[in-house]
Amino acid sequence: MDSDLSDQVVTRLSELSTTEQTVVLEAIADLRLSKYEPAVLALLADATPELKPLVVRTLSMVGADASFQSLLDLYLANRRDRAVAAALARLNTPSTDQKLLSTVRGKGGLEERVAALQLLALRNRVGIIPILNEFGRVGTEPELRTAADKGMEVVGDTESVRLLLSVVLSDDSLKRAAQGSFKKLSANLSVPDFLWNDFYAPAMAAADNDDRRRDVLAILDGNSGPAAAGYLQKLILENHPLRADALNSLRRWTDISGVDAWLVIATAEGATETDIAAAKQGMIRLVGSTRVTGGYPAKVERAVAALRAFLTDSIFKRALLRTYDRKLYWQTRVQISRLFPEFLSSPDIRIEVQELLDRASFD
Repeated sequence: MDSDLSDQVVTRLSELSTTEQTVVLEAIADLRLSKYEPAVLALLADATPELKPLVVRTLSMVGADASFQSLLDLYLANRRDRAVAAALARLNTPSTDQKLLSTVRGKGGLEERVAALQLLALRNRVGIIPILNEFGRVGTEPELRTAADKGMEVVGDTESVRLLLSVVLSDDSLKRAAQGSFKKLSANLSVPDFLWNDFYAPAMAAADNDDRRRDVLAILDGNSGPAAAGYLQKLILENHPLRADALNSLRRWTDISGVDAWLVIATAEGATETDIAAAKQGMIRLVGSTRVTGGYPAKVERAVAALRAFLTDSIFKRALLRTYDRKLYWQTRVQISRLFPEFLSSPDIRIEVQELLDRASFD
């Protein structure tokens, strides 16, 4: 592509057929031939809908300041264009982040400032998190705060946790949006016990009233883990005024620790039929879901504990066993082979257990 012939081809790029343009653009992008940026940029305005995504991608690979401004104009015209957003996130020019930050901090139109903040979050370069935390604070224009909160969902830190949690526990006008962002941030950080012990629990204890705590319980499943599950279990067993909210949160749990809480609730002295039914349904969902965290061995161990707790309930046992009517990963097979033989002594599920053991066998 650096030969004289290639230069001649690129000079005539706008005159080539769409097929030929595609070949040339892919080569320019793959080889990072930045000297051809002007020729590629010249195609952008009149590119066909089929070719435009490739032109945009190529500019993201070889572009500089001129490409940044053209791509930014496209983004401002349609912020739902994923190809343009991805190109701006990928564009590797030293001045891009500084220009975006200058726009955010500047006196320009609010829409352009919001777009610049969104792009800074999307680019996720070093130093972006403090900027998001800064613009996510109370007192910033609501539109900028919302953009900052959305950015925190993906790239936030513990200061972002503190900031969003304080909003959720307040009467702030952006509280509902902050709840969604806080839930996603907690899930993305994936350290549920740390977040519960260091942030959630102290904030819940210091909250003004149960209405504030209720707003946290509504999104607590985003931080599903053993510590928070234990808190829900405590609220439920103590018949706390937030008991119904705790039950609803536990029904949405996404970590296998939820089975432990459900087992305690279902086997507690004075457990109602309603609670027992909810617990059985919750345990079946958690054991059977491929999206529940906690590891395959732990899931099988919890299934065994549930089966042992309800040995006389044939309907429940069969329903739990049916959660394995799918592909079995090797870790699951190892645990099933080790732990399930004891249930061969249960006449009502002996056949189902044997079939499961046969499927789990490595022979």
